Amino acid sequence: MSRTGKRRKRALGALFAAVFVITCLGTWWLSGRRARGSWQDSSYWSEAAAPVIYMETESGEHYDCLMGFTDASAAESTADRNLIALPESLAQKMVIETYGSGIADIHYELRRADGQLLERGNVTDTESDGTKLSFTVQFRDLMSSTENSLLTLYLTLQDGSVYEYVTGIIPAPGADIGTKLAYFQDFFDAVYDKSRSAEAAAQLYVVAGKDNSSFGNATINTSAELLTWGTLKTVPTREIIPSLRSIADDECEFYARYPVLVTDSSGVSQTVMVAETTTIGLDKNGNCQVNNYQRTAGEVFSGGSAFTDSRTLNLGIQGGGMEAMAVSASGKDYWFFNAGNLWRYASGEDRLVRVFSYASMDSDGVREGNQDYTGRILRCDDDGDCWFALMGYVSRGHHEGQTGLSVWHYSASENATEEMLFFPISGTADEIAQQTQNLMSVGGDGVFYLSCGGQLLTVGTPGGEVSRETVDFSGESFAASSDQTQIAYCVGTGQWQTLRVINLTQARAQEFTAPDGDCIRPLGYIGHDLVVGLAHREDIDEADGSFPMYRIFVVNDAGEQETEYQPDGSYILQVQIDAARVLMSLGVKAPDGSFSDAGSDQLISRSQTDAEVQTVTVTSEEWKKETAIYLPKAAASSSGNPEVDIVWNITENTGDLVQITGEE
Repeated sequence: MSRTGKRRKRALGALFAAVFVITCLGTWWLSGRRARGSWQDSSYWSEAAAPVIYMETESGEHYDCLMGFTDASAAESTADRNLIALPESLAQKMVIETYGSGIADIHYELRRADGQLLERGNVTDTESDGTKLSFTVQFRDLMSSTENSLLTLYLTLQDGSVYEYVTGIIPAPGADIGTKLAYFQDFFDAVYDKSRSAEAAAQLYVVAGKDNSSFGNATINTSAELLTWGTLKTVPTREIIPSLRSIADDECEFYARYPVLVTDSSGVSQTVMVAETTTIGLDKNGNCQVNNYQRTAGEVFSGGSAFTDSRTLNLGIQGGGMEAMAVSASGKDYWFFNAGNLWRYASGEDRLVRVFSYASMDSDGVREGNQDYTGRILRCDDDGDCWFALMGYVSRGHHEGQTGLSVWHYSASENATEEMLFFPISGTADEIAQQTQNLMSVGGDGVFYLSCGGQLLTVGTPGGEVSRETVDFSGESFAASSDQTQIAYCVGTGQWQTLRVINLTQARAQEFTAPDGDCIRPLGYIGHDLVVGLAHREDIDEADGSFPMYRIFVVNDAGEQETEYQPDGSYILQVQIDAARVLMSLGVKAPDGSFSDAGSDQLISRSQTDAEVQTVTVTSEEWKKETAIYLPKAAASSSGNPEVDIVWNITENTGDLVQITGEE
């Protein structure tokens, strides 16, 4: 492949700008052709303000687009997502895309991985080109060539706000990063240029038997058709600035995430977000080649042409798997996150509503499309209201540049979305989701419940008092129903004497106490029915985790005991709970205290499980495999072409939100 010149890059830049405008208008027409309001509606929340910083090689190639953070620990948690490869001169050119924000001060710090300060300095010599500032930092030769150091750039805006930008950095004079970046860009161009499909396909190592049924996933081992999007017309809608993730021997691994406008032969267009990892190495002659390639693509749902038929809501290409989905108790309202946006299908009104989005029509989408956040649907009511949470980086609004957990409420009657709480928590979206996975729920009275840092936090919303209780969230001491409206936990750590059971929907709690000399544990939920186990303390062996139970019983969500099981002459050694049964392994106790197998038994539950969203696969010759939500007949779209509504009234809570972390 040939290297691309700067003239061609300028032409591509103009093309990307034109395509971006066309895409915005096209997306607006598709998703809002009958939407209410205007993109200039004053109630729509504030635009992103933080600049971005990217690196420039000696040959003029760009990489590592850095996002701004307002919290140092949050910024450092994402430092491994970018890596600067310093040339032999140790001079690095950087470019700030200000987006119109005035820059009052720029300075930096360079530290070893262990935190030791290597150097710090101020940037005073900058060049301006419209909304861009460029400058060069000359580093001293203090870094290890085998271990990444940490570079932090500090930008103070003229309004006084300060943003931090953190990246790994390493001297890599032999990496020839500029040449590999140019080759990466040329391969990228070939993938999206039908006249160069053969060049792109020449980089593949096709393996027979690989799944080539969906454009959602492509690798270096899949087909050329999959790599180059078959007969679909594809146009990336902005210039791609990849992140350098690693350098090993003669290889450089790049990561890029970008939108593509995809159009089929009938003229139907959809925007697809693509995330790809590409490894550029050298062949035996020292020429660049693609050593590895992985691509995941997911359609950005717009509401246009949404129904394949009256009962199948097509979400399109979804190679990365489905995001959070939920259905109301009556089954008339369906909720789903897609590309970070929250949608509601109100079947009774045959209406699609985009309830929440970071997206903006007034920018290039680089900052809003950062998407290091994930959503979770906490509660959806039959009146159309919904509580939901966002975890990770905040790319616009009052908390822009922070990472944490925000809790939002959508009111169907007011067609408005309001931020209720914000919890600053350092970490990536996945890390925050992991920290809070045991419990995140909103009760029927609007009280918010959260597990974080070994504590159960109970918060009145909005901005109410916070109560804390230390809870052991291990499987031996804690259980929650699948919809997290019912929880049970042992009071105290490792005591197993008192079991507290809480119905969060009804804000009702009760306690069960084990008889003297016994222990009690929650074993899990079937629907909203809690299975509880009792064991004699003398029989428990904490070393091997055994908890032989002489009795189990089931408590419903009203706190009433429905049934019990107490085997005669044997113990319940293991319990496995599925959607409708309690499966038990039984054992007989020997004089030496050991247990021998005594068969199995089961309890059949009469509990009704909650309705769940069902997904199905839709296939076509041109789009290949797509994902759809299946609607029961009662919730089917009467027209197959529901009205599309976009919520403009998004309220940022700029008052005194609850500011807590799990460590407090």
